[in-house]
Amino acid sequence: MSPSPDNSLDILLTQAQVVGIELDAGGALLGMHNPSLLAAWLGEEPVATLPANREALFEQLFGPRSIRVVLDGLERLGVSARLELGILPGRLARAGAPERQFRVTLQKLASATLLVLQDESKLQLLLQELQDTRARCETALAVLRAPPDGLRLFLGSASASVHAIRATLRMPARTQEALRDKLGRLHTEAAGLANEAAAIGLTPVVESCQSLVELIAALHARDNVSGDELLPLAPRVDLIASAIGNSARIEEQRHEAPPAAAEQQPQQQRPRRSSAWHDVSERRWSEFLRRHGEQIGVLARLGMTGAQQVPPQHRRHVDEILQHMLKNALDHGIETPEDRLAAGKSAAGRISVGFSLGENGTLKMTVHDDGRGFDISRIGKAAVQSGLLSEESLARRDAGDLVGLIFKPTFTTEGLEDGARQGRGMAYLRRKVTRLGGQISVATKPARYTLFTVELPESEAADDGLSLPQAMP
Repeated sequence: MSPSPDNSLDILLTQAQVVGIELDAGGALLGMHNPSLLAAWLGEEPVATLPANREALFEQLFGPRSIRVVLDGLERLGVSARLELGILPGRLARAGAPERQFRVTLQKLASATLLVLQDESKLQLLLQELQDTRARCETALAVLRAPPDGLRLFLGSASASVHAIRATLRMPARTQEALRDKLGRLHTEAAGLANEAAAIGLTPVVESCQSLVELIAALHARDNVSGDELLPLAPRVDLIASAIGNSARIEEQRHEAPPAAAEQQPQQQRPRRSSAWHDVSERRWSEFLRRHGEQIGVLARLGMTGAQQVPPQHRRHVDEILQHMLKNALDHGIETPEDRLAAGKSAAGRISVGFSLGENGTLKMTVHDDGRGFDISRIGKAAVQSGLLSEESLARRDAGDLVGLIFKPTFTTEGLEDGARQGRGMAYLRRKVTRLGGQISVATKPARYTLFTVELPESEAADDGLSLPQAMP
């Protein structure tokens, strides 16, 4: 296609590495300036292969959204001699090629409209690299300034929060009421995560969360919301995940000694890092919930109070008991994110562990989860199958009596028609507590919660070395 006869414009655009496309009053393609550069952008060598009409050319240059912006700009140009459309992404020329970024300007000529394209891909890439570098520096400073214990605890639960937000985002919602409920849940999760990050000064995470919260609030303020309008939320969630991931990587690197320095320092002279049991306990078990939850497809956050009150002689036993209880809560208590959302709960479950000392020195430990609770009728069927009760005695037992049967040595749900299995771990758990001179009890409400309470005496009773079945491989 031959360019317009304005040779001075041809020379100017060629020298500036800019492409000009002339359109008549009706928008038809009249001519092209610097077509060889445009061919190179499109990945086409021969100039003859360039499209001969506007629609085909725009299709090769831009993606669907960018085409719409250009066409709207052409319609609006009637009231202005010049219109800046800004930076628009181009369509990929070929597989593996980088995406081009075009600065697009519309200019009125005497008898035509000039569409000017300038390739700013390298500049935009450089700006993005500068923004990424700045973000990494800000994240590093925030991580270094954050309190170490608070930071590790936050990072241990933050991934569960992001998974919960994503699970909520995937939740189907076909009515206005359902969409607004979904937005409310997302707002609560994102705002809660922002508050947790703000408490330790993790500014990059706070800012990414606030960006999501603001967009959710804007959507919620509309009279009507469609499912498609929630699509821009997903990239905001990705930014939160990226900020948390960067923080975690920086935190890990901070505690890794350089390989060369580690090799030069004799083993016996290397400093040994140690932390108090109560300082690391919540972090350790939060990480356990995260890892095991990922394996079985559930999300759970841990809250722990009073760990500093656990006497040294009880810590090993508490760890064994707690490991078994937390695994049991994930395997049999906490529902999947989809089931929890359908039941009106948050996507991530909550497990609370508390320790306190009584007046006589008794250590009390409670483990509470907000999961599905025990199925009392299923326990009754298993008790009959296990020979613990007859059908007649089952009818006379109340729920409190039945739930206590899970501690019996012969109790098992193996063989019931629903296929879910629970072995004899509770019997081992009770035997362990009893050998320590303590007591264990359980309370539950179907679909609401399960609460285990363990009491251990001040003086540790003789322990014959009984260990609980390993909860982790």
